[in-house]
Amino acid sequence: MATSLTRRDFAASAILLVAGSYAGWTPAQAAESKPAAKLLVLYKTPKDKAAFDAYYKATHIPLASKIPGLRTYEISEGVVNTPAGPSDIYLTAILTFDNLAAIQAGLASPEGQAAAGDLANFATGGADLFMFDSKDA
Repeated sequence: MATSLTRRDFAASAILLVAGSYAGWTPAQAAESKPAAKLLVLYKTPKDKAAFDAYYKATHIPLASKIPGLRTYEISEGVVNTPAGPSDIYLTAILTFDNLAAIQAGLASPEGQAAAGDLANFATGGADLFMFDSKDA
């Protein structure tokens, strides 16, 4: 069944749209800023950086990209620094899900278990995983 907007609903929507435009926001940006949860993976410097890079790109990213509920997957590029200089972190990965329950369900899935089990195949320096809710500040 189709729903119709009343004049007041339409006017209110138009006001919100215009107000958002003046504030620098578009409807697409508003949709992108919905609350999410992140899985942060900090990979420490591996014994063989070239082997890590090749395996991570060819095998681990495609494997982890299949985790159910995954919205986005981003990785760091270049040296991971601290305010004092280079860190012992070689690479960071930030995987975005709808909420913490989605992260937990994704990791418990066969695809999540395969990705977690794969860490031992290339993360020779070790890896720390952190999960948290996030929102725009």
